[in-house]
Amino acid sequence: MHCPADSSYAFVLKMTDHPGGMEVVAATFAHRGVSLACSLGNDGSMDPEGRATVIVTFCATPAKKEILRRALGRLSRVRSLVEHSMHSPHLRKTAVFRVAGEIGPGERRPARLEEVARHGATGETTYLLVDSPTVVDAFLETVRADGQLRDATTTVVGL
Repeated sequence: MHCPADSSYAFVLKMTDHPGGMEVVAATFAHRGVSLACSLGNDGSMDPEGRATVIVTFCATPAKKEILRRALGRLSRVRSLVEHSMHSPHLRKTAVFRVAGEIGPGERRPARLEEVARHGATGETTYLLVDSPTVVDAFLETVRADGQLRDATTTVVGL
């Protein structure tokens, strides 16, 4: 599903670190008819207060986003919620993707693009790109439109 950047959001949730936290968050979205674009979580071992971090990205109207924000804020496990648009300088998107051939030098090649592996038998190359969500999305769309994109996995990180 393609989502316009002005309808894409990320919520960074700090939660009590107990089993089932991701399930509660996913159910909150599902019960309101909104699919998660991606989710990422970690336990509270690195947080000074022992809180787990859950980051979710999704596409919604501003009204639906507010409904989700209020519903998540009422959950007893949620200690804080920070909202970001996908244009936020506090977010980074990571993409690991495979292309037919390779991406040569040129103005379309992002500065932070790193070759990870070449697959001689298939003639494909795997890359890693970490940048703002808008840069990563635009680049992947260009590679897809060129017919080079074979597979991609992405996630969004932020605090």
